[in-house]
Amino acid sequence: MLKKSPNSFDAVARTIASDPPKWLPDYLEQSSAYVGIERLTDKEYRWAKQAIERTHRSIDHLIRWLPALAMAPGLGRFHDVAADVAIATVTLKRLKAELNQRKPRPRDGRRPNTQQQWCADAVVEAWKDIQGQVEPRSAEVLEACAAYWEACGQPERDADNWWRNTEQAVANPNKVVQIFLNVHKTRI
Repeated sequence: MLKKSPNSFDAVARTIASDPPKWLPDYLEQSSAYVGIERLTDKEYRWAKQAIERTHRSIDHLIRWLPALAMAPGLGRFHDVAADVAIATVTLKRLKAELNQRKPRPRDGRRPNTQQQWCADAVVEAWKDIQGQVEPRSAEVLEACAAYWEACGQPERDADNWWRNTEQAVANPNKVVQIFLNVHKTRI
């Protein structure tokens, strides 16, 4: 884990909103758990990619065969099995759709830096929630990403280099970050 600066999440919160809501610094600190981790090695990245591919295959298998469980002999005495299978199937289909949306696209060149994207996603979602809208190439948004990146213990990255990440965050919102932000707001 990289070293984080003390009280830096308060400063980042003030770059997002001059008078930040009480939940914002805590949200940024909690989200930093993913932004602040060290980047995976190539070997770890290949392992994670294979695990995601296995997850896709497992979900496909469950969607196909789980409904047969509701009709299996002997399970008729469990009246909730059919309902549970229906709920699980709908949930698995929704999860599959979300995973497909987030599936890395085949590409040449460097692999994506997911920590940088998560950083931009967290800043953009907080910005949208507080300011109502976000301009992905605005100097303020780019500065907030750079400040948050450093607050999470990552090495300095020029603010002008965040525009690809912020445009991606606006064009393809991260539902996990949105849910995390909404849950966090309601608890503080």
